[in-house]
Amino acid sequence: MIEVLSGSSKTELLKYDEDDWFDAAIHENVRGLRDRGSQLDIQIFADEYNWKDINSYQQTDWYRFQEGIKKHQEVAMNILQENVFKFMDLEAL
Repeated sequence: MIEVLSGSSKTELLKYDEDDWFDAAIHENVRGLRDRGSQLDIQIFADEYNWKDINSYQQTDWYRFQEGIKKHQEVAMNILQENVFKFMDLEAL
């Protein structure tokens, strides 16, 4: 737990863990070695991933984060298309 001062009050923040949202939303069946985040290209047995709650997965932080990334990418590509790519001598992307 980390304490942060904001004006005259303190706010407690949980220590950041990059896997928290994923672990809360996804059931991970590791088949072999757990290699999440590994740089290894070798994978003998593919791990299996399933939503922990198929009825409410769209409300999980992990799902909403992934959807936000997709939307951000779409917006960024549109900005690049209109302001950069159309002025370049490139084949259609």
